[in-house]
Amino acid sequence: MTAGVRPSFYLKTLGELSLHAEGPLGPPLLRNSKPLAVLAYLATTPNRSARRDHVAQLLWPDSDPSHARSSLRQALFYISQRVGRALIHTHEATIALDTSLLAVDIWRFERELDSGDFAHVVELYTGPFAPGLERKAGAELEGWIESQDEQLRAGLEVAYTRLVSDQLAKGDADEAVAYARRYVELNPLNERAQLALIRALKAANDQVGALQAYRSFRSLLREALDGEPSDELERAIASVRDEVLREPSEDETAVPIKGRPGKRLRRWIAVGGAIGAAALIITVHALQGWGPWRNPATRIFDGLPGDLFVIVGTAGSPEFAAGRVNRGGFDFEPTTYPHKAIPSPDGELVALQVAATDGRNLAVMDRGSAAMRTLTRETHDELQLGWSPDGQFILYRQGRLLEGGRDYNHDLMAHDLESGRDLLISDMRSPKAYDAAWSPDGTRIAFVAEATDERELYVAEADGSNPTRLAIGLVEQGRLAWSPDNQHIAFVVADENGAGDIFTIHPNGSGLRQLTESVTAETSPLWFTENLLGFVLEQPDESRDVWVMDVRGGPIQRVTEHANVRAAIAYIAADAPQGWIEGLSIVPQIGVVAPGQYMAIDVEAVDATGGLVESVDLPLRWSLSDSTLGRFVSPNLLRIQTTGSALLVVSAGGWIVDTLEIRSREIVEGPATLLLYEDWSRRINGDRWMRWGNPLPEARPTGGPEGAGIFINNGDHHHSSGVVSRQAFSPREGLTIQFWASMPVTGKLYETFSVGLAAEIPTDSAEWDVMVLEAEFMMEGSLFGTDSAAVIMARLVPSYLPSLPAPEQWHHYTLQIDRDGLISLLIDGRLYWRVPSNLPVQDMAPLHVVLSGRSVDSEIAHGLVRVYYGSKYHIPTSSPSPEAPLAR
Repeated sequence: MTAGVRPSFYLKTLGELSLHAEGPLGPPLLRNSKPLAVLAYLATTPNRSARRDHVAQLLWPDSDPSHARSSLRQALFYISQRVGRALIHTHEATIALDTSLLAVDIWRFERELDSGDFAHVVELYTGPFAPGLERKAGAELEGWIESQDEQLRAGLEVAYTRLVSDQLAKGDADEAVAYARRYVELNPLNERAQLALIRALKAANDQVGALQAYRSFRSLLREALDGEPSDELERAIASVRDEVLREPSEDETAVPIKGRPGKRLRRWIAVGGAIGAAALIITVHALQGWGPWRNPATRIFDGLPGDLFVIVGTAGSPEFAAGRVNRGGFDFEPTTYPHKAIPSPDGELVALQVAATDGRNLAVMDRGSAAMRTLTRETHDELQLGWSPDGQFILYRQGRLLEGGRDYNHDLMAHDLESGRDLLISDMRSPKAYDAAWSPDGTRIAFVAEATDERELYVAEADGSNPTRLAIGLVEQGRLAWSPDNQHIAFVVADENGAGDIFTIHPNGSGLRQLTESVTAETSPLWFTENLLGFVLEQPDESRDVWVMDVRGGPIQRVTEHANVRAAIAYIAADAPQGWIEGLSIVPQIGVVAPGQYMAIDVEAVDATGGLVESVDLPLRWSLSDSTLGRFVSPNLLRIQTTGSALLVVSAGGWIVDTLEIRSREIVEGPATLLLYEDWSRRINGDRWMRWGNPLPEARPTGGPEGAGIFINNGDHHHSSGVVSRQAFSPREGLTIQFWASMPVTGKLYETFSVGLAAEIPTDSAEWDVMVLEAEFMMEGSLFGTDSAAVIMARLVPSYLPSLPAPEQWHHYTLQIDRDGLISLLIDGRLYWRVPSNLPVQDMAPLHVVLSGRSVDSEIAHGLVRVYYGSKYHIPTSSPSPEAPLAR
């Protein structure tokens, strides 16, 4: 190609074979055809030329030499006619490309690869070389295409390997993972690609993702090639597995039981949040010869009276049984219930299956009277899975015949005993729903489903919304079990030999722990307390009993002695607290707001006993009935945008709901008595203001808004400086402080200015304990992330505000206390924030006004200051004009 001359045509060979005018985005002139194959072949030769007879025989191998040469002449004529230019020059025995007229994508691919521009290399690759062309000719043409693809794959391997390594060297593990995933998608059977992905995932602290990638690759190898990963890849994944199952951290110490090394866990994988460090490994082997395993627990259940429901008997004749704690152990009494029956949380009812003419239906039985009531009458089977913690809902799975009538799905359902309604919890389109368990607080449901070809553990809100996959590779045996404090889900994972081990995980997908590892099977995890976990252990003599362990550490102990327990179903403590969420209440209950206001919202949750419940871990969902009224800038922060009315709705788990009517009105100005006016036109008046700080602040006669002067804070990043009014002002009828301020941003270090009210005159910048109320506005420089924010401190209790609008510009700030103690902040006449906690102003002595700040290489300036007695701004509680009724 001649330097400086732009080619008129572009040949695309990657992903498709096409000829374009005026570059790759130009209109296509020719697509996948034999004439284009001539161009593509010449583009891959060293001199961009070839012998006539060789090209003819390559592209028309089934023709004799004379007809092949004729076909080549027709192809060359067709190209010249279609493009209007001679892209190929013909000579007596050779043909050659005119490289001044043509650009080719593989030429640029090679140039970028040679120059080390690997990001452009991978962008250029949009697919294999000349796809589809191999169907138009014989074996020699196919071999040429394959050789081009091999060269491209080699170049991509270099590019992706370097890109992943370079990103890891820069510390950008997420970008490295993105490149590695693209590499694997292009080369799923390439072990170097898989190894790059696994190492990138590990560098990104996604050990579980690395394990998942390895497991997927191993399955692919077995299916496609009947092969196994190399030793190098096995060593890499072994280090990842060791990272996931490493020794416990100091804050979560686990004491493993000593014994012979157990089998190596191979078949498990988890997805979701970050993996917790601790792993509690219990090796169970020579049980009969080891003292701590011989006798039932005698002290571990002291103070824990209750009923344990289990299935006892042989595999061929199971029975349902209930046992009560007696002297630290359990005495069992068999019952006549079906062996899959599940007792309600209070033990008074039992959910079970009953036979019908068209299948099995869900039913409930009263334990005392044995009265039975059938709950469902669908044509397909229903199977009970669990109860809501308040005993109102029964979880069950329902069969559904798929289209064609040859296979079933199983949907997760909930039957409401009060209304008789059946609610769809999850339609994961799963071939099988194995198990489900409601969280003790009633807000979430854990369930196992087969959305893919693996059994997977999910957690969803109680109405089935927002399902999150936590783990895959679960076995069918054993039940899911939530810890009483809602912090852990216990489940069973199978190894390659079919033996089950107990794992726990947090509901957000973090904190994966393996609790047991044995040559036999542990099933049916069941929590007695938030720390005591029981399970059924099959011993070497094939006897099965309930054992218990303290998940914080210590030996496990036997609960039953040769009881032949098939499964543990439920434990109902005699004095178990009623821990489900009974109700929510939105706080604060400030229903009258104004446009521009940021409104912090939260909830108070109470349990069935009326006790307050920590709401931080609840799956809360906020909504506004009229989205034009406001928008959520974060899950707990609402910004009001216009006037009107709407319902603010919060739900926990999608079904426990509270609402608050929000009425937005324009803020209006009312009468207030001016007490102080300061324009800084002369010096800082020592009769009205006391200066403090190092260095001291200064005043200038001009430069402020409204033609006023300015007061400059001279504080540095170590010390504040400012002024405090010598006069004190009573807040009993309300108090309003207005001032102009500007905070130029240097982007270096911490800058701040503030306005506040002090009970006494502070004589030093460290005397913040005298501040009754302070609104502080700050800009964090490059050392802190460069962001602006604000905080209001009312009696040393902070309320955090979102970032300020352009703090370097002049803004008019208003800090106001109403006579009822409600605090408001306005910026430029718009309500910005209302502090929900009221100050006890009726009991307060007069307060001093404090203006202060600190900065580096910038001048934080305060303009004209006014102090009013009374509240200058208020929001009407009713609209001056009629409104449409609020939709509910």
